Amino acid sequence: KLQVNADHFQSDEAQMAYVFGCTGGDAQKHLRPQYDTEESSDPFHSDKEMINHLASIYKDPHKVQNARLEYRSLMMKATETFADFHTCFLHLAGQAQISKEDLQLDLFDKLTLELQWTVLLIYSTLQTVKELSDKCLSLDQGLCRLKARADQLKARNTPTSNAPTT
Repeated sequence: KLQVNADHFQSDEAQMAYVFGCTGGDAQKHLRPQYDTEESSDPFHSDKEMINHLASIYKDPHKVQNARLEYRSLMMKATETFADFHTCFLHLAGQAQISKEDLQLDLFDKLTLELQWTVLLIYSTLQTVKELSDKCLSLDQGLCRLKARADQLKARNTPTSNAPTT
């Protein structure tokens, strides 16, 4: 906003006021002592100083390491759709800075066993992680439809306990 609409914020004070106004709660409490120039012995001189100050408080220095730990333990749950799992997988892979060369094998290893068995028949023909994810999405939807149909047939063929006995 400060870059795109630079003509709206013609002074450092205007930029700092904008940043301060965009914060609230604890973030604003962290800024206030150095934002109030009359009360501060070390006031902020620019919006960048304010943002850097907040980053020093809120930025996780172990973000990549924590993401790698979470990525390593990530496994698709039997109750989870592939689409939901894949979103989480890609998010963590990006945060953990996993190399693109590792993604395809990692994705396959993190699938449910049922989906792995289904994909295994064509796995060697898939050249990219995109091809694998596209196939997984299609196969997962097909498996969900088959499971729903099997559940319907099972419910239809199960005798109800309300039937009269003789």
